[in-house]
Amino acid sequence: MLSWILVAPLFLCSVVGTVRSCDWLRQYGTLSNDSMWLLTQMGGEITDQECPVSFPESFYRRVRKAETGPLGPGLTFCMSLTPVQVEEKLSFIGDSLMQISKLYSHCNLSSVSWDQNKMERFLITMDRQATEINSCVRANKQTAMQRDGQADTQTHMKLAHYYKKLLRRTVLRMGYSAASWELIRQQSMQHLEMLDMLHASIPKPAVGVVGTVRSCDWLRQYGNLSNNSMWLLTQMGGEITDQECPVSFPESFYRHVRKAEVEEKLSFIGDSLTHISKLYSHCNLSSVSWDQNKTESFLITMDRQATEINSCVRANKQTAMQRDGQADTQTHMKLAHYYKKLLRSTVLRMGCSAASWELIRQQSMQHLEMLDMLHASIPKPAVGVVGTVRSCDWLRQYGNLSNNSMWLLTQMGGEITDQECPVSFPESFYRHVRKAEVEEKLSFIGDSLTHISKLYSHCNLSSVSWDQNKTESFLITMDRQATEINSCVRANKQTAMQRDGQADTQTHMKLAHYYKKLLRSTVLRMGCSAASWELIRQQSMQHLEMLDMLHASIPKPAVFG
Repeated sequence: MLSWILVAPLFLCSVVGTVRSCDWLRQYGTLSNDSMWLLTQMGGEITDQECPVSFPESFYRRVRKAETGPLGPGLTFCMSLTPVQVEEKLSFIGDSLMQISKLYSHCNLSSVSWDQNKMERFLITMDRQATEINSCVRANKQTAMQRDGQADTQTHMKLAHYYKKLLRRTVLRMGYSAASWELIRQQSMQHLEMLDMLHASIPKPAVGVVGTVRSCDWLRQYGNLSNNSMWLLTQMGGEITDQECPVSFPESFYRHVRKAEVEEKLSFIGDSLTHISKLYSHCNLSSVSWDQNKTESFLITMDRQATEINSCVRANKQTAMQRDGQADTQTHMKLAHYYKKLLRSTVLRMGCSAASWELIRQQSMQHLEMLDMLHASIPKPAVGVVGTVRSCDWLRQYGNLSNNSMWLLTQMGGEITDQECPVSFPESFYRHVRKAEVEEKLSFIGDSLTHISKLYSHCNLSSVSWDQNKTESFLITMDRQATEINSCVRANKQTAMQRDGQADTQTHMKLAHYYKKLLRSTVLRMGCSAASWELIRQQSMQHLEMLDMLHASIPKPAVFG
């Protein structure tokens, strides 16, 4: 919390200029959680077998340390944010990601039965992270590492030595066995969690904060951060309890604010996130056996969300809340009263027991889901859409939104069915479009997302016992992706599709025909049964994975240029 209390003096600090604007910093938390999600999903349970190489805690302790000075709280923290510290952290993260990626390039992985698509996407995501952070570091010509190259080189050499030792003692010594690769997966997860916490220690002003609500960059990130919070909340403990909470869920608050202006919605989201974070600061969590790293990452993510949205609201000097302060204050007071009552009736009354914390986790999840839907109701122009394909901001977000969609698709029901679909998967479409121009790829992705969304609009879903909130969030996310990519394509007036409309129209027609056939052969033929919807969910997942890989094949300058 201290780092946020001291946020004002940070603006007086002299922190490196190019690091501040490096776009990778905005994305890291999201990409990191994507990597961890894929690492978890691509195989079974992470092994608890002891690794023959000790985890290098000392590396992280050393690089996490910040220099301090005797000039008081604000200036002391300011001194800790020297270019040396920020640059060294970034360099360490970049080197680590590169070394982790390289571990998987030694011999093939045929001995291990991991999901091939998820594994490939994990490696693509890792490679993207490593490439982008190293670009950030290289771009900053006057970094502290260049002024003190010796220390940086020494760290780099030690890190390289550790990863070589890890590879020798596991994969090479154990003959490329499945057990050796599972140890590599275990260690990769541990490193990604530590790197995530290291990134969180980089001052947020170095990431960049936009000045007004309407252009506030936080709005672009909320859906991703929100799903990260929910993912961490799910992963940090066991099953979410279904015990009844002694305090009724405040549905009326959400109904009221859903009809309000954009600014009031943002204020409500910010207040809610702050209150949820504060719930976990009352007495310690020793009674509950949650994963410590994931719990800490969850609280850091929540704190970041609350801080950034509240900065957005404060920065917008002419908000509706200032014109009608009374209504805003009343909502604020009611919200504060509700969270105090929730705390008293659970944690405090039940003596900080494990059961009380599980109720808090249950209620946190319910609120995060409702806040996610509230954010989705904010008009997209308030978030900002760029006009051309090459600079279209959607391209920066696709990987994150895609993984959010897949996470929701997985979470909204049970295991994905392995029943054979009566319609063959159209591999040939993807093979063809993989060789096409950027614009045709974007058009194909947009059309596919639109068709997938439409599948769920035929007859209701009452036959299937999916989680209603997650299903709705999935459909909202899919709709947003489809709308934004199609806006990108329409805005680019000189696209290759317009120069060669015939080929594009032909692909479009074939795609439409395939999805109609899929709908007829499953949902319509099987009478909108639960089994038919599970086939649609199975096929949706397969298409989203293929579209994600197609997006990854688009040259990065088109995304980041």
